[in-house]
Amino acid sequence: MASLPFYGMLMPNKTQMKNLNVGTLNVQGCQEESKQRSLYKDILDYDLQVLGLTETHIKDESTQTIRVTNDSKSKTLKIYYSGIQGNNPFTGTGIAIDDSLNPKFKRINDRMITANITLDKNRHINIIVAYAPTLVKSEKEP
Repeated sequence: MASLPFYGMLMPNKTQMKNLNVGTLNVQGCQEESKQRSLYKDILDYDLQVLGLTETHIKDESTQTIRVTNDSKSKTLKIYYSGIQGNNPFTGTGIAIDDSLNPKFKRINDRMITANITLDKNRHINIIVAYAPTLVKSEKEP
């Protein structure tokens, strides 16, 4: 997880934000409700505003807005999944971003997506989630 300082720049919702907490996770599939609950728990526990996801195994490109809560915290997330191209079901990228940041998503392919966050009229953050294909295990060099 990384925390990026903003030095008091104005955010779109006109509130001051000192840090943007960013994480990445190879989920190795997140269609199951138990895996999704685990992701949401991590987002709340680590106070993440951005979580990049790889190997989602989510077949279709989609965007959803959800509210996640626990005993003491609550957050609305916008989640984007790239979908899968071809016959390899073990690909797919995704990104979960705090909805108050008003992200704009773009699919490059099933292994790369971008999200743009506007800080103010002159400042933007581009987030890229990408990963390389998994190599087939060699019998000679496992």
